[in-house]
Amino acid sequence: MLLALTVPADGLEGDDNYLQYSSSVQAVVNLSGVTDLVSWNREPFVSAYMGGSLQAKRGQYVRASPITYVKPGMAPVLTIHGERDMIVPPEQARTLDARMKEVGASHTLIIKSDLRHNDEIDQNVWDFLAKALE
Repeated sequence: MLLALTVPADGLEGDDNYLQYSSSVQAVVNLSGVTDLVSWNREPFVSAYMGGSLQAKRGQYVRASPITYVKPGMAPVLTIHGERDMIVPPEQARTLDARMKEVGASHTLIIKSDLRHNDEIDQNVWDFLAKALE
């Protein structure tokens, strides 16, 4: 999601020998992804990854959250999330959807009522990619 939502001006491109290649993408499929690390605070996992607690490193949590970078004109995103997901709550997907709609970005949200944490590639994914990449 960060790759899809950021642009070089966001300062996340890194500093290596590949900067001559574009990191932009044409479409994104988000399967139950975390979109806001500030509201998804699964301790001790997130703080170990972020190098400190939300209270100590709030700016880093914001900077590492894909929702921070939502803007018009981004690549289209398909999000599929399970309503019964106990790892990443479906509210993460709903918050992303609301933000994307707020700025006029292309986002398709599918919440599956019978699904837990999603890693399911179904026909929705193929249909979305076929349309987005045509």
